[in-house]
Amino acid sequence: NEGEFVYALSVAVLHREDCKDFVLPAPYEVYPHLFVNSETIQKAYEIKMQGEHYSFVDGVFKTDKTYYIPSNYSGFYHANHPEQFVSYFTEDVGVNAFHTYWNMDYPFWANSKTYNMKFDRRGELFYYTQSQLLARYTLERLSNGLGEVKPFSYAYKTPVAGFEPSLRYQNGKEFPMRPEGSKFFKSFKTEVALAYERRIYDAIDLGFVFTKEGSKVALKEKEGINILGEMIQGSFDSVNKQFYGALYNIMRTIFGHVTDPTFQYGVAPGVLEHFETALRDPAYYSMYKRIEYLFSSFKENLPHYTTDELVYPGVKIESLEVEKLITFFDNFDIDLDNAVDVGTIEDGEFVNIQARQSRLNHKAFTYKIKVASDKAATSMVRVFLGPKYDSFGKEFTFKTVREYMVELDRFTYQLSAGSNLIERNSRDSSVTVEDKTAYRQLFNQVEKALAGEAPFYVDETERHCGWPARLLLPKGNKYGMAFRFFVMVTPFDEKRVTDLKHLDFTSMPYCGVGKHGLYPDSYPMGYPFDREIKSFDEFYTSTPNMHYEDVMIFHKTNTEVNAALYH
Repeated sequence: NEGEFVYALSVAVLHREDCKDFVLPAPYEVYPHLFVNSETIQKAYEIKMQGEHYSFVDGVFKTDKTYYIPSNYSGFYHANHPEQFVSYFTEDVGVNAFHTYWNMDYPFWANSKTYNMKFDRRGELFYYTQSQLLARYTLERLSNGLGEVKPFSYAYKTPVAGFEPSLRYQNGKEFPMRPEGSKFFKSFKTEVALAYERRIYDAIDLGFVFTKEGSKVALKEKEGINILGEMIQGSFDSVNKQFYGALYNIMRTIFGHVTDPTFQYGVAPGVLEHFETALRDPAYYSMYKRIEYLFSSFKENLPHYTTDELVYPGVKIESLEVEKLITFFDNFDIDLDNAVDVGTIEDGEFVNIQARQSRLNHKAFTYKIKVASDKAATSMVRVFLGPKYDSFGKEFTFKTVREYMVELDRFTYQLSAGSNLIERNSRDSSVTVEDKTAYRQLFNQVEKALAGEAPFYVDETERHCGWPARLLLPKGNKYGMAFRFFVMVTPFDEKRVTDLKHLDFTSMPYCGVGKHGLYPDSYPMGYPFDREIKSFDEFYTSTPNMHYEDVMIFHKTNTEVNAALYH
């Protein structure tokens, strides 16, 4: 099983200390079948089959020895379904690589005791990362005139949106498509999922969970969300996996086999059953929306934050300035060499097939925060972006928008007594990572090192897990779409950090620190938007360490962006 081998090797390289300097290509270049549509893969086959006598493949253009295959998203030129308006986001290789890496960093099957790995706040990180994915997807929907995501329902047999994944397994079998209006079949698995869900709701309402031994564990304010996250993810560190199950995983299986629920026809696993492909399907977000209600139910039972829990005594944000926000599409090349078979390694060196995809990007921007402080102190700056209007043009309040606030950055700053000007560039965001070094570039660097032509250095600053830097901002629209740019300055708890001077926050908000210590932020993930907001005055007016400004995100064509650069 090639896929199983790739997964096992990747997880081993990411977790074993004796593999820490190993560098693997991006997953979309190791296993391109799971990231690039089958039409593109078919053209790669045709190029390879023509070999040295290559003459023509429709749409392909050749430069020297490199073949470029335009690889479009579903409905890129002409959308036939509303969901295709956001396919540039759901089918983005960076977004799906992020999801792949996250689940390799925090595999649900990795029991802490068995593997001697301690994942600090893994359950809470699962909740936060998935909720941020849903919020980020919602911002793209709003940018394209679509409404907020609605949860699916077993009870009312809500039809599921149709989806044609346009993907093919390496053995040639197609990923199953789902006709519009598909409904869930009442099966043993759906009954089990409902039972698990009911037990989790009962635990939330009762305020405690049962362990395998039958004892009670209270769902306290801080620890409760982590316990719930591990239960819902199906982590092998769950307090009672046999009783509370693995709701997230079983629901993915139900959705993945909605067209063959009893496994009668041998239909291949659906896209939701693979972490590499799950985010492509709009049903994934409808599925997680239902799961998020479990977390929301727990959060609603917690007291709202008081002014004392939100304010930073002696610290006031006096102003916030944000540069103009512009998004655009630009080309990105994906190496498809691993999509085709070659006879020898030498043959592979002469095959250079690239899928060229148009991906969302943004112009780098700077924001400036003017802060007055009555003391010198190490502080944490939290930056969020949320929509100003809903899909009906009605203005969001802080009470209703909090679930759509997407974290753009989180970083420490040494405040001085008096006036401080914090200047931050979007390229420095701790949420994001740049595109991985391309496979062929990596291969050439190793070849030169082996030949003694150039040294090969492991770039320890290149993180594998992290939100794609190019997708930091939602698309917006050509007329300018209104958003709220929110910043907050809070105290920083240095007790959770052993070496503040060398602390690296890169990709930490979503990807944590893996098995390597404590998550370096003592506040709940998503703070201050993780709990219900009672009133605007108590939340915002009485807290001078918060500030927001309305901003506009403009989507431009490549021509418009290039013209602006040279004029």
